[in-house]
Amino acid sequence: MEFEEFSEYICRYLEAFFEKKGEKVSVYKKGIMKNNGLRLTAVTVCRRDYDVSPTIYVENYYNQYKNIKNLDMVMKMVCEAFEDNMYEMKIDVNAYCDFDLAKENIVFRLINRNMNKKKLENMPHLPYKDLAVTFRWVVHMDGECISSAPISNSDMTRWNTDVHTLYALARKNTMRMLPLNIETLFDMLSRKYNMNEFGDITNSKMQLFIITNNMGINGAAAILYDEALQKCADRAGGNIYILPSSIHEMLFVSAEGVDNPEDLRDLIKDANIHVLPKSDILSDNLYYYDCSNKTLDIVH
Repeated sequence: MEFEEFSEYICRYLEAFFEKKGEKVSVYKKGIMKNNGLRLTAVTVCRRDYDVSPTIYVENYYNQYKNIKNLDMVMKMVCEAFEDNMYEMKIDVNAYCDFDLAKENIVFRLINRNMNKKKLENMPHLPYKDLAVTFRWVVHMDGECISSAPISNSDMTRWNTDVHTLYALARKNTMRMLPLNIETLFDMLSRKYNMNEFGDITNSKMQLFIITNNMGINGAAAILYDEALQKCADRAGGNIYILPSSIHEMLFVSAEGVDNPEDLRDLIKDANIHVLPKSDILSDNLYYYDCSNKTLDIVH
């Protein structure tokens, strides 16, 4: 089954599935522009009296279908994904339309400016090196996940505000809602994947550190927090090179232990080509933070 036929089949299957459950729903399919120009096919199930509708991306399930060759099993996963999210919450749209309510849940993130030129035309943003600071409104947040919606130019106009006000609010809110987390890469891997058997490397001059937020989601923006870069430098013991490893975190290392910065830049580019999903790429550039001058620059 080709992709287009598969996506149409999902829509028909979902309509029939919810009809059997006695629920009248409308199923829509449309293309969505994600980060870095990635286009995905979204399927949304809408119900009466609900302002927020769950969405899946067909590409995820088509890949599973190609791998397991079992259409019934994949359709079961699709239906379960919708059922798990259909009844969790109703969103008060007034909390988004009323700026006095919405402003407490505005956060920021960092994305690549050049890879998102078209998208940024319709979004309030501020340039930061080769990146862009963009804004999102947090719909729902718990200990494991965060749901948010991008803020558009039309949102900013409706709220009668400006990009610098959004940035000031987002900076305060993001630090509050998604606190700073700095640790060694070894400690993070040990905590997540039980890698203690590889031994302690904390005394190495090439020790890699990670800066993100407490959830590890869109955590590269943590470098914008108050004194965050200086805290990184203090942790490494001086000037640092910063590797934009993804939109979710950055890595940094003491400049003292780096003989050839070009090796680090090659590492970033290689990971962007061979490891990261396109939507997670942040930058091909290497950054240098001078802790004496408190300046961040792209290494050329």
